[in-house]
Amino acid sequence: MPFMVYFLVSLILPVVFLTLTFLLSFSLKYSMIAKSSPFECGFTPFSSSFLPFSMPFFLFSIIFLLFDVEILLVSIFPLVYFFSGFVYFSCWLVLFLILGATLYEWLKGTLTWY
Repeated sequence: MPFMVYFLVSLILPVVFLTLTFLLSFSLKYSMIAKSSPFECGFTPFSSSFLPFSMPFFLFSIIFLLFDVEILLVSIFPLVYFFSGFVYFSCWLVLFLILGATLYEWLKGTLTWY
């Protein structure tokens, strides 16, 4: 019996929430114009909110994340050495894949900063 109650509640509750969301979305439609406009301390914005994106900084952040994962793998490497051979092999595989990707980016000229 408790299973049936739990099952019915888990079916009815999402339907109730979806129905409420659907009904409330129509009542809030006209207030969305003010919410979707850019806000800058109560004043109208002086410039566009779409700024040009610097690709070198994006590449720098991606490379930082890549080497951050590599440092994480290298730091746990002595612990993994004493575990199974599969885990040891997969750590080496990931390290060589990261090294290969870095060499590929370097040879293609992606890592240049201009």
